[in-house]
Amino acid sequence: MLLIKLALRNILGAGLRTWLNVIVLSLSFVVIILTQGIYKGMEDQVSEEQISTEYASGQYWSKEYDPYNMVTLESKYSVIPQEFHSGIKSGEVVAQLYVPVTSYPHGEIIPALLRGINNNQSLLDIPTNKLVPQESDAIPVVIGKRMAKNLNVEIGSTFTLKWRDAFGSYDAKDAIVADIFQTLNPSIDKGQIFMALSDLYPLMGKDNIATIITHNENHTATEFEKWEYHSQYQLLVAIRQMIQMKSGGANVIYFILLGLAAIGIFDTQILSMWRRRKEMGTLMALGMTRFKLVMLFTLEGSIYGVLAALVAAIYGLPIIYALQTNGIPLPDYSDNFGIAMSTILWPIYSLKLILLTSLFVMATMSIISFIPVRKLAKLDPVAALKGKGL
Repeated sequence: MLLIKLALRNILGAGLRTWLNVIVLSLSFVVIILTQGIYKGMEDQVSEEQISTEYASGQYWSKEYDPYNMVTLESKYSVIPQEFHSGIKSGEVVAQLYVPVTSYPHGEIIPALLRGINNNQSLLDIPTNKLVPQESDAIPVVIGKRMAKNLNVEIGSTFTLKWRDAFGSYDAKDAIVADIFQTLNPSIDKGQIFMALSDLYPLMGKDNIATIITHNENHTATEFEKWEYHSQYQLLVAIRQMIQMKSGGANVIYFILLGLAAIGIFDTQILSMWRRRKEMGTLMALGMTRFKLVMLFTLEGSIYGVLAALVAAIYGLPIIYALQTNGIPLPDYSDNFGIAMSTILWPIYSLKLILLTSLFVMATMSIISFIPVRKLAKLDPVAALKGKGL
């Protein structure tokens, strides 16, 4: 306890030099915590939207399906296993058949991906219940708000679809927009058109086929001969990699701020050792061991971290509270980022994040403080009393 009191007195006695180091180090605390909370919020927000609108608890992909090859996509399907029939009938399992099509709204030519889906499904947040017969002979479809803007259509509008069936023959038919839904997930909106499987099967000339099958949390992963299983964790790996890549860029800022604080504390320790040689000799003459002397100077460096945490809390906690309460507004064009982002980003700041960041910064400062004071383990008290040594 005596060492702590003595170290605190020495730190506060340094005056302006101490507070400059503390302010720089507190910026490191605040910037690291704020940035990591933003990335955590972004990852959770995007993941939740992808799960609710597309991935659910996992998917089976036809082994013929290649998401990067759309040229022959209409033939990349497999027969739906018997085990999924009851789930599809109850709406707890979603079967989707992907067919590349060409749409002709207002005389324009716009390529799109037609997704056949069981319209009784309740697993994905897509208004497939609107895919019911209309008064006209046109086939009902639902599209996202972005796609509606691209096609320049509204509810009740009709346009022509041209596709190639399972046997390679081209055909065309009119479609009517039964509903336009709002979603944050661009992968089910941009270039996507949803049609009931019961309407798509006759157009393709085949029945009981699908490209992707999505299941709920009650399903147990099973191996099927012509299907490849993708867990929710695997489906979200691209999102995690994107966040890690962006976090890697932020690490450069962290190292710069920590480096500035570390250099300041390191220089302060070196200067303090040279200026206080006689004091150290006196302390050793009074009975302080070399180990306790090293501990004293290391504690002084560690106290910088404690003071910085307190200063960071004074102005950092109100910022964190404001961000969690109001979020971070994003520009209107944020829906063109290519990920499921809202116009407001909600950061996530957990107690674990704050504690781990604080412990990391304090441990780093303690190590930086210890490096220059190692020489004190060999200090000669007589030489120190004469203002020599080191």
